Amino acid sequence: MPDTGILRRRAAALSAAALLAVAACGEALAYKRTKNPKRKKRPAAAAEAGPAKPVGPPPLLAGGRWDPAVRGSIEEFIRAAGKDSPDHDPNDPPAAVFALNEVVIPNDLGEVVFQKMVLSSSTAPGFDFKMDEDFWRILPAAFGQARLYFDYQQLLAMPVSVWPDQPGLRRMRKGFVRMYRDFCARRGRKECRALLARLFRGFTEDEAVGYAKDVIEAELARPVGYAFLEEKDSDPAPEKIRMGLQPAPEMEDLMRVLAKEGFDVWIISEDAQVEVRQLAKHFGLPPERGIGIKAAVSTSTSLMTDEIEPPFPFRSGKVEAVSSIVGKPPAIAVAGQAEDAPLLSYGEGLRLLMDSGDESLRRVAVDRGWLIQPAFPP
Repeated sequence: MPDTGILRRRAAALSAAALLAVAACGEALAYKRTKNPKRKKRPAAAAEAGPAKPVGPPPLLAGGRWDPAVRGSIEEFIRAAGKDSPDHDPNDPPAAVFALNEVVIPNDLGEVVFQKMVLSSSTAPGFDFKMDEDFWRILPAAFGQARLYFDYQQLLAMPVSVWPDQPGLRRMRKGFVRMYRDFCARRGRKECRALLARLFRGFTEDEAVGYAKDVIEAELARPVGYAFLEEKDSDPAPEKIRMGLQPAPEMEDLMRVLAKEGFDVWIISEDAQVEVRQLAKHFGLPPERGIGIKAAVSTSTSLMTDEIEPPFPFRSGKVEAVSSIVGKPPAIAVAGQAEDAPLLSYGEGLRLLMDSGDESLRRVAVDRGWLIQPAFPP
């Protein structure tokens, strides 16, 4: 019979051997687990190759405040119709036509110039109009013309040096703006825009061009803001006017890109043509690319008259002006006012509505498939 002591010693030896085997397996497993993190470093090695290259052509427009989908559609159209298109003819490039007020600039060019004529004078502390007897006949009689004329005659009886201290001067300045606004409210935008253009009566064309240039340069340097015209201090009903011309950078960028990509870029507005052409130069366009209201010039005096030459660029008149001056429908039309619906409807191509909140115009845009971009505030 085997010695029980020997058996116990053998069992103990086997148990110790088993424990050593288990410990060895544990160490082997631990060793393998330390190797696993090295396998996980493979994605980092892929990242060292740099970010993935973008798919497709680089953007044409600066991002700015564009709706990304609108921006993408504009860029797609530019590539399809611009200088790199097989159908592009550099001798007959596609036209891009921009309405001006509240689209390219968040203000009204004609009103800014008019207010400057009312508020300052290059020769005396009065007004910048040519205020002879013919000038007063331009003003609408039913909207305060008689009171303005009376106040002016009172000022003429005084030395110019004392004008700034006279209540009649403040009353006239406020009265001119109120007359214009009341006239517009009663007679409509077309007639009130013609009135603004007629206020250059008596200027030579060179004088009008120089005046518009000086005003535009000064107002481009001024942020868009507000001022109040008062008859007296603490006037309970002052006239609030908007000053400054700050083009939307996105619109400036779009015009620059279009010109670079082979489009013939135009600006059209129901402002005096001498003003529109000076602003066109600011955008790097030839001045003749600005279309506005053109006052006739007297052949006998070489002075601008109060007669307006056709076409008058308002509503369907903008279509007539584009047809006769540009010579073809625009491939791209950009506008934002209800009065510009005929321009946006003229021809085919890309139509961009700068939406200022006119619901009826927005519905038209949706029905006709125009692009809609929220207007760019100052």
